[in-house]
Amino acid sequence: MGDGSVDRFSSLQLFVRVVDHGSFTHVGRELGIGPPAANKQIAGLEAHVGTQFLSRTSRGLPPTNAGRELLAN
Repeated sequence: MGDGSVDRFSSLQLFVRVVDHGSFTHVGRELGIGPPAANKQIAGLEAHVGTQFLSRTSRGLPPTNAGRELLAN
């Protein structure tokens, strides 16, 4: 597995945790990273795949249809 694959796997794990907790802040505290770093990591995954997995709203971070499909797999 190359470095890119490891990064994408870590991003997928982060995505699942963010959906479970509904917050970059909460997950960032657990992992010892800042919320902007967590957001950037997931945004990188979204850019790599070419679709958005989270709806970034003032009311939380619900998964998009693509995000729900990713979680189901």
